[in-house]
Amino acid sequence: MNRTRILEGMSLLIAGTLLCTACNRQEDPDETARDVSAAAAEGREEIADAARDANEAAADAAANIRDADDASERREAIADARESAGKSAHDLAMEKAEADRDIAKQKCDGLPADRQGACNEAADAAYEKAKTDAERLKDAADERATRTRNTP
Repeated sequence: MNRTRILEGMSLLIAGTLLCTACNRQEDPDETARDVSAAAAEGREEIADAARDANEAAADAAANIRDADDASERREAIADARESAGKSAHDLAMEKAEADRDIAKQKCDGLPADRQGACNEAADAAYEKAKTDAERLKDAADERATRTRNTP
């Protein structure tokens, strides 16, 4: 009984190792090119959507500033516009970072199996840096908005 479980466990381990090896196989160059192209097209769409959203938010913010009745409302509208601009910049930067990561990972699949891990790690590291930079953009805009609100 115990020996059977050990053999079953070893069989599962060997099968798992073989499956993982198959996962990291080098992709056919034509397949890689198609995948990179598809990832790039999807990324362009997502970035364009984020840019449209940013433009709409900017137009709304400008209208709110224009329509403010007094200095206090105007100051609040400007602060809101700064927050909105920061959020839009963040969202746009994140869409670009995600697209860049997806494209890079598709390119990694075209590399020999022994280089894919490092390639994917580099793609993830670049994404994490871009994500941090996007957060900084938003934080800076939020800080400007707070200063605007606190200005008499």
